[in-house]
Amino acid sequence: MRVEQRENDEAEGMKSSRPAARRLQIAAAVVIVAYGLMLVIDLAAHPDKYQWDFSSYYYAGQAYIRGMNPYDLHVLSEVAGKEVGFPFAYSPVVLPLFALLARLNILTAYYLFLGLKLLCLGGLLYLWARRLLREEVDLLFYVLVLFGFGGAVYVDLAAGNISLLEQVGLWLAFYALLKDRPLAFSGLVVLVSLVKLSPILFLVLLPLVGGRRRLTALGGAFLAFVGINAVTWFLAPDLYRDFLAVIPQLDDRGIINPSTLALFRDLADILTRRGIGLSPVMPEVAYLAFAAAVALVTGLALRRVRGEDRRVTIFIVCLAFILVAPRFKNYSYILALVPAFYLVKRWIRLEASWAMLLLLMFSSSMPVPFGLGAAAQNLLWGYYSLLLTLLLWALSVWVAILGPADQIRSDPLPGAVPDAGRGRTLRRPRSGA
Repeated sequence: MRVEQRENDEAEGMKSSRPAARRLQIAAAVVIVAYGLMLVIDLAAHPDKYQWDFSSYYYAGQAYIRGMNPYDLHVLSEVAGKEVGFPFAYSPVVLPLFALLARLNILTAYYLFLGLKLLCLGGLLYLWARRLLREEVDLLFYVLVLFGFGGAVYVDLAAGNISLLEQVGLWLAFYALLKDRPLAFSGLVVLVSLVKLSPILFLVLLPLVGGRRRLTALGGAFLAFVGINAVTWFLAPDLYRDFLAVIPQLDDRGIINPSTLALFRDLADILTRRGIGLSPVMPEVAYLAFAAAVALVTGLALRRVRGEDRRVTIFIVCLAFILVAPRFKNYSYILALVPAFYLVKRWIRLEASWAMLLLLMFSSSMPVPFGLGAAAQNLLWGYYSLLLTLLLWALSVWVAILGPADQIRSDPLPGAVPDAGRGRTLRRPRSGA
C-alpha cells in the first residue's frame, strides 16, 4: 500500500509540475520575442545609425550607374556627398542588383533591404527548426539564435550586411544535400559563391557525403563557377581587377573579424612589440599550416562518420570552414549557430558540469605570465567566437576519431534505408519505380 501510495503521489506531482513548466516556457518565449521586437524597432527607428554596410552597397550601385569605380572608397564618398566608412568588396556580378536598389530613395531602399533581411531570418528559422533540427529544437535554440556567437544575427541586421541572404542560399544548399539532390546543392553553392568567393569550398561536401551523381555535380559546379567568373572578367575587366585589388586591403581584426588569419596577425604584432623578430610572412605561413591541419584532421574524422546522420558531416564541415576562412566577419558566425546547437546536444554530449567548468575558466583577469595579461585578454574577447568554434570543432572531431563506437551510429534521413554493406544510406525507390 505504501509503495502504491508513493507512486500515486509521484504521478500527481508530475502532473502538477507540467502546467507550471509550460507556463514558464510560454513566459520565456514571450520575453524572447519581445526582446527581438525591441531590437527590430530600434533598427527601423534609427536609419541614420544602422546598416552602414548597406550604405556602401547603395552608393556602389549609384557609382556603377554613373560609370564610376564602385571599389574606390573616395568615389563612394563623392557619390554620397559624405564620408562612407566601408568599401564595396563583392564581385561585379552583384553590382546590377545593387544598382536596382540605388534607383530608389535611400530611405525607401533602407527599409526595403531591412524587410528583406527579416524575411530571410524568418525563412531560416523555419528551415532550421522544422526541416533540419526538427525534434531537437527547444527554447534554448531560440535563445542561442538571439545571443549566440556575439549576437551574430543582430550584428548582421545592424550592420546591414548581406550575410543573412548568403545564409539562406547556403542552408537551402545543405538541405538539398540532405535530400540527396547534389545538382541543386552545387547550383546554390555556386550562386552564393559569386558574391563572396570562399563558400565554393563547400563543394567538398559532395564527395564527403556521397549520394547519386555527386561527381557530375562537382565537376559541373566547378566549371560553372570558373566560367561565370571568366565571363565577368571578359565583360568587365577593369571592375574585376578593382574587385581583386580591394580584397587584400581589408585587414579588420579582433571582434569585427575574428578569423584565424587575423588572429595570427595580431599574435605576430604582439610578439614584434615584445622584441621578437618575425618574418613579415610568418602570419600567413602559420595560417596556411593551421588550415592544412584542420582540413586533414576533419577529413580523417569524417571517414569514420560515413554511416552517420549526414547533418553531422555538414555541421563539422561548417565549423572547419569557419576555421580555415582567411576572412570571417562577426556577423558571418550565423553559420555556426545550428552546428553548435546540434553537435553539443547530440554529438559531443557534454555533461552540464563540463559546461559550468568551462564557463568558470573565463574571467577578465587571467593568470598569464611575462606581462602578457592585457594582450591575452584582448585576444580572448576579440576572438571569442573563433576560439569557441575551435573548441566545438576539436570536441566534434575527437568524438568522431576516438569516441566510443556506439556513438558513431547510423541515423539515416527520412526516406532513406541503411546500406549495411557500405556504411551509407540509399534512397528508397519512389512508388511505381
